[in-house]
Amino acid sequence: MGSPSVVEFAVTLPEGGARRLIPVSGSRPIGSPGVSIELERLAVRLSEFARVRDWERFHTPKNLAMALSGEVGELVAELQWLTPDESRDLDPATLARVRAELGDVTAYLVRLADVLGVDLVAEANTRLDVNDRRYDPERYRGSMRKAPPLDP
Repeated sequence: MGSPSVVEFAVTLPEGGARRLIPVSGSRPIGSPGVSIELERLAVRLSEFARVRDWERFHTPKNLAMALSGEVGELVAELQWLTPDESRDLDPATLARVRAELGDVTAYLVRLADVLGVDLVAEANTRLDVNDRRYDPERYRGSMRKAPPLDP
């Protein structure tokens, strides 16, 4: 596999609001059809954040997946011992921590997808289509049973 392509993308950054071109790594150019504008902007900000700190060399798929896993663990830790009802009605301090962890999880997921050239929205829709075929509403309504894999 060759080196990732670099695409020039104009974006308005929050610090100062100046528009400038930012190199974006990944094999899928940001701006591809079907990619959410907000996800695009976040991917560009994350790429620039890593670039200006010379962290791109550390942002390998393995490292980003490991960091993502750690952040998911921190999110789980916030909810781990709560009852289902408590987890639906978080106090303000816990909600603030959960929001921060969700932000970290999202940032690492979007960065990982960008580095790998994956369109998260398209892949999520593909998985939903697969699960829609696997879990017939009439057969699985109200059930936690796992469906067998689809035939190829």
